Amino acid sequence: MAKHEKHNKHKLVKSLQNVSNIAYMAQLDEDRWLLEFVEGAFKSDEAWFLKTADGEEFVALPQQALHNLLGHLQHHNEEKFLILLRYEIRELMPIDLEDTMAVAIHEFQAYKEAHGNIQDINVKTFAKNIKTTHPNLFLHFDRLFKH
Repeated sequence: MAKHEKHNKHKLVKSLQNVSNIAYMAQLDEDRWLLEFVEGAFKSDEAWFLKTADGEEFVALPQQALHNLLGHLQHHNEEKFLILLRYEIRELMPIDLEDTMAVAIHEFQAYKEAHGNIQDINVKTFAKNIKTTHPNLFLHFDRLFKH
């Protein structure tokens, strides 16, 4: 089964690169459209490039392919956020970076479960909140030199 899925992914990517399935769309009435393939065919595991008479262009993807693409983008955004978060936490002088990152990842997962959308998180603010809520994880030179 995994080999079949991999084969389908390769066919989808190849169809996106080759622009192999091209159809013109014409509106028949308010609710119906006619697709006329001028190149390729309607294939359930490949992308379709649709053009209207007005010159608008669309790409149709199988639902699972779109779902996989969005999953990859979300994963990429999370990895990027965690890399930036590590940098910001390091700038705040943690006592042990790995322990602090473990707490930060836990906080990040809790935020993600509660809100879902991580694009709205400001990395600097998130790191500063970690320092505020878990002061024992960071060095505090301002306290040392106060006395």
